[in-house]
Amino acid sequence: MTSNGPTVHPAARTGFDRAAEAYERARPSYPDGAVAWLRERLDLRPGRTVVDLAAGTGKLTMLLVPTGARIVAVEPVGGMRSVLRVRAHGSNVSVVAGVAEALPLADGVADAVTVAQAFHWFRDAALPELHRVLRPGGVLALVWNRRDLTDPVWAAVKDLIDPFREGTPHHEADGWRALFEGTGLFGPLEERRFGNERCMRGRWPYGR
Repeated sequence: MTSNGPTVHPAARTGFDRAAEAYERARPSYPDGAVAWLRERLDLRPGRTVVDLAAGTGKLTMLLVPTGARIVAVEPVGGMRSVLRVRAHGSNVSVVAGVAEALPLADGVADAVTVAQAFHWFRDAALPELHRVLRPGGVLALVWNRRDLTDPVWAAVKDLIDPFREGTPHHEADGWRALFEGTGLFGPLEERRFGNERCMRGRWPYGR
């Protein structure tokens, strides 16, 4: 937070803006089982409104389109919004700029709020805002793709990445849970896990 109001973390603002196209190509989607569970648990259907916060390029947003719910995709980074607007053109998705700590939305506008691969970037002020835009009985759903660190390959990838994090928030730390401790705004956390296997293919850069 600054005297000018809520801001996006500099690493997120710069990195995601520059690499929006690469993000869309390389980041994995979410498993069918998880999307089906969200549809049922959040009661997503025509006549309902879901806010997909920190929507990025629409990795989760576009998976929610077939539910028929009205989707408001909120994304603070311009490069990500540009990709999302192209993907969402002609659908039931409205794309708006905004940050979690100061949402450009009316009170009680949403039946549900989803946050995929992003809640670990939020500050304390986000929870009151999420509560404000949810209708009574509304549901907040947090979604992450997480590496299986019992796999030696993913463990080695983590070891390569960690020295470059330089203190930036990341989902593997689970620090986001502390935001819910002591708050009376939301009920107990529920947790579900779904497998999400992906085949990774690439070209060997040094010839055959």
